[in-house]
Amino acid sequence: MALVLGLALVSAIAPAKQVRGATTWYVNPGESIQAAVDAASPGDTIIVRDGTYTENVDVNKDYLTIRSDNGAGTTLVQAANRDDHVFGVTADYVYISGFTVKGASGYQMAGIFISGLENNVSNNNVLMSSYGIYIKNSSNTTIESNSVDTDGIDLGTHGIYLDHSNNNIIAGNSVPRIHSTYGGIYLYYSEHNSLVSNTISSAGGICLVYSGNNALADNIVCSANLDGWGIDLVNSGNNTLTNSTISSHQRNFEVLGAASHNWWKFDLAISYTLLPSKSILLGNQRFL
Repeated sequence: MALVLGLALVSAIAPAKQVRGATTWYVNPGESIQAAVDAASPGDTIIVRDGTYTENVDVNKDYLTIRSDNGAGTTLVQAANRDDHVFGVTADYVYISGFTVKGASGYQMAGIFISGLENNVSNNNVLMSSYGIYIKNSSNTTIESNSVDTDGIDLGTHGIYLDHSNNNIIAGNSVPRIHSTYGGIYLYYSEHNSLVSNTISSAGGICLVYSGNNALADNIVCSANLDGWGIDLVNSGNNTLTNSTISSHQRNFEVLGAASHNWWKFDLAISYTLLPSKSILLGNQRFL
């Protein structure tokens, strides 16, 4: 499909306007988001009209904004191939907002995959994917105000997963259901991240594995089925937890392995509603 600039729009995805050298592209139902990405240049904006789009979108250009016209409630992007990420971002300064994303149900496939610097993923609903939002080898990325629900997927293991990723902000997200006890939010070899005001209602809450110097504040971790764990620190040190609520898990709060110099505020609200003897704190300190 040719993309042409001019008085007549030869392609329906052709640019709608130019601002300071950047171009805004509109994608309508029946057209391809990937085609717009391929045609775009760094600094461009892609606006996706209301509708359903069946494709896997690879984004490998920096400084792109990809957003829906009217929000996640009216714009669905579903995987054409279950064994690929729905959105796969391997670039820097990419902004993805306002989509319902589903169907990346293959092993370790994500609704939204990010590998790059200073990206932003916000206001998306991610459904029925093995990993909801997967952040790998990334830094200074913001994951904000998203909802992740992988219930119904046998391979669904993580809501938001950080792998070797540092200095990121994970804020205001909700994870109502995960089809495992592995993790609503899971950090692996990831440091200096901020996890703030997230709400997790799945069996697996927040887990840090070999991940230090992270700050967790104002999170609500409450299992809907009295299973799994609330916050787990495994071989992870120098983390700070403040003003969080943890309840209704078999293990509300665990510090395991070579995990030292973790700090939590004295008034950390922990509700031992099930098997409180399994909620253990080892070799770390509270602070006033």
